[in-house]
Amino acid sequence: MVDIELMDDLKVERKNCQYHPVGGIGGEGGDGWITNVTVLVDEFNVEYESQVIFTRLHSQIILLGQKDFFRKFRVDFEGSKGVFRIRKVPKLEI
Repeated sequence: MVDIELMDDLKVERKNCQYHPVGGIGGEGGDGWITNVTVLVDEFNVEYESQVIFTRLHSQIILLGQKDFFRKFRVDFEGSKGVFRIRKVPKLEI
């Protein structure tokens, strides 16, 4: 999910997105608009297409949660140790 305020910065027009209601913790809901965007993870020089829901986020700008992101990256978060690490997942060869 990405805050709706970034739609203009990313040059995403709401009229080109599909309406998608969203729910939150505690049952709060809101309006969302879903579309595909190109995501660039600069550190790894990786670019990929992912679905994003633009909605009103009150406490942050972006929430991780796109399934495509977690297919390409491993995220480690250990709050008590102050660790937040993103690592590229190696491509499997079959």
